[in-house]
Amino acid sequence: MEKICVLYFPNTGSSLNWYRAPLGFLSLGASLEEAGYKTVIVDGNCGKESELRLLSILKDHDVIFLGISAMTGVQILDGLQVARSFRELKPDTPIIWGGWHPTLMPQQTIKHDLVDIVVKGLGEENIVKIASCLKNGEPLKGIPGILYKKGGLVEEGPEDKLPFDVNAFPRAAYHLIDVEQYITTDVNSRTLTYISSRGCPYRCGFCAVSTVYKRRWLRQSAERVIDDIEYLIKTYKVNGIRFEDSNFFTNRKRVRVICEELIRRGCNIKWSALARPEELLKYDDELLMLVKESGCNQVLVGSESGDQDALDLITKDNTVEDTIKMVELCNRLDISLLLSYMVGLPVKNCKDVDSTLNVITKLYKEYEFAKRGHEILLFYYTPYPGSALYRLAVDNGLKVPQSFEAWGDWTLNVLHSPWITEAMNKKILKAMDNYAIIRFYVRANQMIFNRTEVLVKEKKYFLLRVALRLINKLFQFRIDNDFFSFPLFRNIYLLVAKSPYVSKIISKMLKA
Repeated sequence: MEKICVLYFPNTGSSLNWYRAPLGFLSLGASLEEAGYKTVIVDGNCGKESELRLLSILKDHDVIFLGISAMTGVQILDGLQVARSFRELKPDTPIIWGGWHPTLMPQQTIKHDLVDIVVKGLGEENIVKIASCLKNGEPLKGIPGILYKKGGLVEEGPEDKLPFDVNAFPRAAYHLIDVEQYITTDVNSRTLTYISSRGCPYRCGFCAVSTVYKRRWLRQSAERVIDDIEYLIKTYKVNGIRFEDSNFFTNRKRVRVICEELIRRGCNIKWSALARPEELLKYDDELLMLVKESGCNQVLVGSESGDQDALDLITKDNTVEDTIKMVELCNRLDISLLLSYMVGLPVKNCKDVDSTLNVITKLYKEYEFAKRGHEILLFYYTPYPGSALYRLAVDNGLKVPQSFEAWGDWTLNVLHSPWITEAMNKKILKAMDNYAIIRFYVRANQMIFNRTEVLVKEKKYFLLRVALRLINKLFQFRIDNDFFSFPLFRNIYLLVAKSPYVSKIISKMLKA
């Protein structure tokens, strides 16, 4: 049988019908293929058929290794379930774990019976070395950035040296997945995710990125980025790109060249990216207009908190006022904005909660936030290992999981902070509920009425159009009057947002 490398991306627990492409595995797969190893990627987010496909692959091929990537949270549980089934079928084949959580907690991860090797950090170079050793029966000793079991003991290779030259990595192997499953409509009618840089130069205390990358920002050249985007346009007919970089706008010169080349080459796409407010606020008007002209129609900003003391605690290095100015800027440029906030930081009296909710209310009432298509994401502060604030959370009574598997319940939507009172938690849950409903209103308004204006005029969608326009007016009244108590509105939201029938129709409309 042909020898292959199998990469499994565990289920993230998301209820969405559309999925993010497993970009890390696309890069690993490209490196393995370049070295001559046939590679198969199976995504656990793509329904029950992904499990059946995995089992079929394992039965029909001689597997060099099974690679599993996991964020802290539910991906650990799904990954372990697959690893357990794999062990029964291939008891002598190594199981490799990588990704964020194994990188942050390698010693605890390697102790699990279903973990044979841990790869820390970027794995594009080391995964090829591991594959070569396993295929040829050679020892793993000396490979940097890994832990592995040998004779019942844990061995550890030397530390990896940063920075990597990410321009030397081959183009992400999108051909290893069914790209159509990952096409979304959030930026344009055929949007695909792409990453042009790794890491982050900033020092946010709640974030583990600075720990993993040692505050390095590893960027692809502007020319490489545009070549990749042209490839995606020609090969997969995409007209939207969602950059998954932690910080896309860090280098103004690079951003300028990317925008100029998007225009010069006639790419004619829409795109979105993550930004820090103080970065974009330093851009001059000429560069801002270039960003807009090149197709940028959405920016995601991690505002994190509406409380300045909380921002200072997490060393965010910007202000509440920066976010307000960012909203004003995006209103002027007609670019939609997605602001992400977290509440429940280990601050005195949890005053960040009220401060943050007050700022969000101000945005909706004074800055036409919903009317302009802007959105709010609200999460619990979730202490993650490897971050500076994690140690403070532990000092404040945080009870952390004591095993690799126990980390599977550690998510952004579950309260872990003992300093949050029951009364405060009820207030947070109510706010999360309200903002989720408003987000549905905004997306229905944008995606149904703005982006598919012609389609919704078709007779076969008449009833859906009428229903959505009615809901549209109800939600706008709700926002304008800060009216969130009457349960009818929530029931309408649940009926429309979670109805398989309506979701199927909307999906067809948006992908038509």
